[in-house]
Amino acid sequence: MVQKTWWLLAVMALAFLGGCAARAEGEPPPANPAFSPAITCHTAYRAGVGVPIGGEDVFVLAQPGAQNRAVYKDLELLALYSSGEGEGGRALALRVTPVGSDQPLTAQLYQFAPGVAPQNEFLGGHGFTGLGYAYHPASGAELQYWCTAGQE
Repeated sequence: MVQKTWWLLAVMALAFLGGCAARAEGEPPPANPAFSPAITCHTAYRAGVGVPIGGEDVFVLAQPGAQNRAVYKDLELLALYSSGEGEGGRALALRVTPVGSDQPLTAQLYQFAPGVAPQNEFLGGHGFTGLGYAYHPASGAELQYWCTAGQE
């Protein structure tokens, strides 16, 4: 009886220690097979900071390799969702430019480990990117934008 109890305790201790093993430094978190690779982006445009929102848009980038843009009178947002093949991970690149220009006013890159969804962590529903602002240098038009993990 004592021998069986000892053996059972040893097996339980090994199972516990195996479950508590820490990841090596720099090792990505384990993949979540249930995650949705979709990203939803939102925009709100106004012709100037003293006027109400004049246009809003929502678009879904359903999977890596997708891209989309929201175009308004003076500003546009381009969202590129790359698969990260050969680069080690997926990424979302956001770029705001004046309409008709390739020169970005602002740009952000969000990189994700393979098989891991971005985490919506900003209050106010501003997803994993937070709320971004860009302003047209001549007209003063404002574009607000944010992206969330998953399809809404």
